[in-house]
Amino acid sequence: MKGSYRTPQRQLREKDKTWRNHGQSIYCKRIYKRCHMDFANSITINASKGVIFAHYSDVANWPVWDKEVKAVSLDGFSVGSKGSFTVTSKLPLCQMQFGHELTSLGEKTKATHSVGFSGPLAFLFRRLIGREIEKTLPTTLQGLKDVCEQGPKSVS
Repeated sequence: MKGSYRTPQRQLREKDKTWRNHGQSIYCKRIYKRCHMDFANSITINASKGVIFAHYSDVANWPVWDKEVKAVSLDGFSVGSKGSFTVTSKLPLCQMQFGHELTSLGEKTKATHSVGFSGPLAFLFRRLIGREIEKTLPTTLQGLKDVCEQGPKSVS
């Protein structure tokens, strides 16, 4: 099992060197190397970045569109205008990064959520909780899509 998991990483690293030189982001279902993410998932939303940002900015209501989140609070959270941000969770001897990136596609927006692990016990947490998180990304993105396409959210 280890060998089959490492082979795609080696192949992506070789491609990554070429693509990084051209400044392009690399999206892969299992590995999002540019941000050192282990896996990512994307969805196209029929809404502007601003509408999606309004839902991201309303941190207290993340459980409305992300059923895996029971409660959340982020001190000093503000969404930048460039279309991406990362939330880091500290685990014992490991950090888990949740990446969020928005890309304009005309009147639509591509939302990409990614997750990565770093630190001495990253391999362990990747195996223990990473697979379950990876399975829930499509549902989370669908929830975000659903609330964003219901209409503009006003931020108070």
